[in-house]
Amino acid sequence: MNFIIINPKISLFILGLLSAILFAPINFFPIGFLAFSVLLILIDQKNPRKAFYLGWFFAFGHFAAGLYWISISLFVDIARFWWLLPFSLSLIPAILALYIAISCYFYCKIINKFQIKDKIIKIFLFSVLWVIFEILRSILFTGLPWNLLGYSFLFWDLMPQIASVIGIYGLSFVAIIFFTIPYFCYKNDLKKKRNIFYLLLCAFLPIFMVIFGYFQVNNNKITQKLAKIRLVQPNIKQEDKWSEESRYESFLRNINYSKGGFMEKNGQKPDYIIWSEASVPYILGHDRKFLLNEISQIIPQNSLLITGAIRAKYDNNQSVKEIFNSLFVIDSNSKIIDHYDKSHLVPFGEYIPFAKFLPFLSKITYGSLDFSSGRGNKNLKLNNNISASPLICYEIIFPWKIVDPYNKPDFIVNITNDAWFGVSSGPYQHLDMARMRAIENQLPVIRVANSGITAIIDKNGRLLEKIDLNKSGKLDFELKF
Repeated sequence: MNFIIINPKISLFILGLLSAILFAPINFFPIGFLAFSVLLILIDQKNPRKAFYLGWFFAFGHFAAGLYWISISLFVDIARFWWLLPFSLSLIPAILALYIAISCYFYCKIINKFQIKDKIIKIFLFSVLWVIFEILRSILFTGLPWNLLGYSFLFWDLMPQIASVIGIYGLSFVAIIFFTIPYFCYKNDLKKKRNIFYLLLCAFLPIFMVIFGYFQVNNNKITQKLAKIRLVQPNIKQEDKWSEESRYESFLRNINYSKGGFMEKNGQKPDYIIWSEASVPYILGHDRKFLLNEISQIIPQNSLLITGAIRAKYDNNQSVKEIFNSLFVIDSNSKIIDHYDKSHLVPFGEYIPFAKFLPFLSKITYGSLDFSSGRGNKNLKLNNNISASPLICYEIIFPWKIVDPYNKPDFIVNITNDAWFGVSSGPYQHLDMARMRAIENQLPVIRVANSGITAIIDKNGRLLEKIDLNKSGKLDFELKF
């Protein structure tokens, strides 16, 4: 403890680094009790400016360890983007750390101004401020709600089920209450009835969450609908996906995995074959009729293919005016019956913010033209009276942009490509966020990745079937609604 007190900035930076293992793929929940209690002990009653710096060092470590995988995407074309590595490794965590630093600043500002000594009030104040700044982090500057603290409960399927009522931000609030129990006990009179009651309440809360979770996951309603689904994970390296020499072969790889009897049983066929984001590495439609013809060969009669591809708008001279990262629904007659355009784009990945002021930058993804945004939530009307809410890549991480609240679908389909991030924590964390969206919306999530963990997720966030990271193959499943 002496080292922590003498070197608080270094100590908090190390604890921030360690706190990243709260999340996938490690999900080590106990580290939160140490990390957040020490943070509160060290900023308690401090000058607000000092609390800001201490909070920033903790948060810098937290985000540096939690988001290191972003830098791996630059290695796909390292010859062009090597100079961005120092910025992605340090600048992104440094900026995100400001949210936690500011929450620490206001925490000390308020408790000092109003001379708050009661630790229960302090903990609730800190929890409220933490959640407020998580929400701001989710919204401001296009938002990045990655590794919100509530995701730490995904270490056990029963614990996060309460998110169906209170959402991910409510879970973050509860997580702070849990993690600050050692702070509450530190140099506190635990013989007072009020303090005993608080500890009993903290002890009862996880019991209540588990009981709630148990009844929720065992609440099996009678299903009225059934869909036979085939998911394809081709596991194509990102550097090969768009190269002129190999992208047609990449397309054919999806074709080949889509063939064969459903669950290898004669006479059965999938209702839906689902490919990943940009599985067709071309502009689909227009003069690419041969692609649609090849696709239609593997779609059984009265079945559909859902796939990612690029959609384009053309000017009067038939030159490309706009491009979209899109999801298409195609039938066995080579007809595109519906599409969805990604609405929440990745800054610097799919477009350059303030491009006029940053002419020296180009987006990381293939092509020189920035992607345009789509209109947002919509339901895809599929066959058999089934509907799905489409989401592309990291759109799944935004809690409020998942489904049309006035027209709830039967399931969520999330196509993605996590091959950008190699063998890292990023794809596992991305999967956990899809699991949380299933719990919040009480809807199954069908997640299909080029590489990055393709999975069938039930409405309670449980993985029913999956194809692991960097594995290729197809996954057949009978989904009940």
